[in-house]
Amino acid sequence: MSIKSLIFAAGLALGAVSMAAPASATGITGSVQFSGLATMNGPVATATEIDFGTLFGHPNGLQILTGTNSFTVFAPYGEVGTINNIQLSVGYSDPSLYTITLAVPATTLSFNLTDVYLVDRTGGTLTLKGNGILHLTGFDDTPGNFVLTAQSAGDAQFSFSASSLASVPEPASIALLGAGLAGLGMRRKKRAS
Repeated sequence: MSIKSLIFAAGLALGAVSMAAPASATGITGSVQFSGLATMNGPVATATEIDFGTLFGHPNGLQILTGTNSFTVFAPYGEVGTINNIQLSVGYSDPSLYTITLAVPATTLSFNLTDVYLVDRTGGTLTLKGNGILHLTGFDDTPGNFVLTAQSAGDAQFSFSASSLASVPEPASIALLGAGLAGLGMRRKKRAS
């Protein structure tokens, strides 16, 4: 391979890499569990809404109980944030269901509930399940599931579990691989002629 061909292949690879977008942060993994004071606007069997009460001086309060993987930034836990009241109907959504902010390190956790897909009232227990997008400072937005269970007014436990995302190669790596394959193809073509 001549110097001219090497310079051309290097320029092609450099151009492809410079046009590729930079790699992004990683997706959120793990789970986080919350607790809060909740009242329903009726018995479990007929309630249509859950309203969250004041918790440690925070209206519509929720408290982090435990967390794993990406959520360990909240250890030793006990941090309090806010949660909006929830309508108990399939298809319900809330673009900012809950938010928790830490001062040190500066971290915000929030969840956009895109849809409720299950409202189950079996055996005197209310179970609400939904899908949404979790936002956590330093991570890519991550799709996940929201689960809330309540047995009576004032006793609500709810949790969020982040979905694991498949690892996707960054654009620069793909471009570099493509440039290398193109270079090998050009070298082979030159040898054949």
